[in-house]
Amino acid sequence: MDKQFEMFHYLYNEADFYIPMDTLETGGLYWIIARNAHVGVWFNHAKGFVIPREKFDREYLFVEYHWDTYDRENFPFATVKPFELIEMAPFKIEDFFTPTHACIGWTLKKQNDMPHGLLEYLLKKSDEFSFTSLLKKYSKV
Repeated sequence: MDKQFEMFHYLYNEADFYIPMDTLETGGLYWIIARNAHVGVWFNHAKGFVIPREKFDREYLFVEYHWDTYDRENFPFATVKPFELIEMAPFKIEDFFTPTHACIGWTLKKQNDMPHGLLEYLLKKSDEFSFTSLLKKYSKV
């Protein structure tokens, strides 16, 4: 098995030293292990991280949820373990979301309705804080 895959597998499936939800700061940029990113901005109301995502040559913002929100029957979408606060993002993260159903949940605004700059910021930070560096720093494999 490839060494990098072993390191990812360890952090994603076995590591229990990630940061719990109740200590994360809304608007904080974190180094994360997730399905589709390794940096993300925490938004407490959504219980998730805004991440840069690329699919079919299109880059866009997406939300992936904290590992501790996992509930097999009701919410099996928990995919993010945060490991380190990098900095506070220079954006008011609430500006990128819309409350839904009397504030029961939150969804990302449509791309055209969002303030500009967050996607570019996340892509830049994604390059600065590489996936390989994250694996080397936190993996015990």
